[in-house]
Amino acid sequence: MSVKDTVKATLLLSFLSPFIAEVLSGSTPPLEALTNPFSFPLLWAFYGVGVIFVREAWIRLGRNYLSLMFLGFAYGIFEEGLVIQSWFNPTWPDLGIFAYYGRIWGINTTWAVWLTIFHALMSITAPIIIVDFIYPHLKRKEFVGK
Repeated sequence: MSVKDTVKATLLLSFLSPFIAEVLSGSTPPLEALTNPFSFPLLWAFYGVGVIFVREAWIRLGRNYLSLMFLGFAYGIFEEGLVIQSWFNPTWPDLGIFAYYGRIWGINTTWAVWLTIFHALMSITAPIIIVDFIYPHLKRKEFVGK
């Protein structure tokens, strides 16, 4: 378990999260991610910090997959509900037909549930599992010190 492997795994984890959640899902077109000098770095900073934070909490909680899903749900709620606030915006460009369907107390519940599950799986769980597969000797190791 070298420091070099830990740094590589941390960087890979931080890059996988925005790549899987934004580029592979089609939310951010690949050309935009490559040509816009602000697009991917901002996504990398936001998603990268989030997935590293969640992984560190998960390691400290004992690596239970149920707790990983709940931490992923919390990340999805934080990102889409509190930071981006797409849950509350009926003119959000990605909503399409769901712009007014399922709105309760100003929250698009359909969109909120979908994105919470999406972020738990694609932004958090998938990158962590991929990095665990590539670096199995780091599965239980904290990437960030105490």
